[in-house]
Amino acid sequence: MSAVRKFLLGLVLIQVLSATAIVGWSYFLFRSELNQLAQFGAQNTVVQSVEATEAHFGPFESAIRAAEGLVSREILTRDRPEQLVRYLHDQLQLWPQFAGLYLGYPDGAFYYVLRDQDGAPGGTQTKIVDIEDGQRTVALTWRDAAYATVRAEPDPNDEYDPRIRPWYTLSLIHI
Repeated sequence: MSAVRKFLLGLVLIQVLSATAIVGWSYFLFRSELNQLAQFGAQNTVVQSVEATEAHFGPFESAIRAAEGLVSREILTRDRPEQLVRYLHDQLQLWPQFAGLYLGYPDGAFYYVLRDQDGAPGGTQTKIVDIEDGQRTVALTWRDAAYATVRAEPDPNDEYDPRIRPWYTLSLIHI
């Protein structure tokens, strides 16, 4: 091996050892700062996740409280189903994160408005299960974004009963 090669190999070896020593020494010196930085990053991520979750679900809680107040004060009632359905429809127009809104009653009556693009862009489908004098009827209505009826039809084969659904039974616990 020539003297030039030995010199170059020694130089490269010294540089590698120097770099390793500097990186190792820097890690040793700044270990606590790096750990604190990592901890801060993790805490910041958690805080941002909680804030994003609250921002996403906040409207749900507000809408539920508003609907509870309107129903308990008998402003929205079953004997005025058009007003009740219009309120649910308008809530869907206001809150894009809602897929649908529904309300169930102890006798099995049910009002459900969900987003449905099949009838019209920005439209909704309404399902009303009405119980009157022990008779059960189910009506489906599709509306456009402006609430104009696109199509309506009965659904005599529907057997949906909100009282046996988990969301309904859990809501009774919180009343």
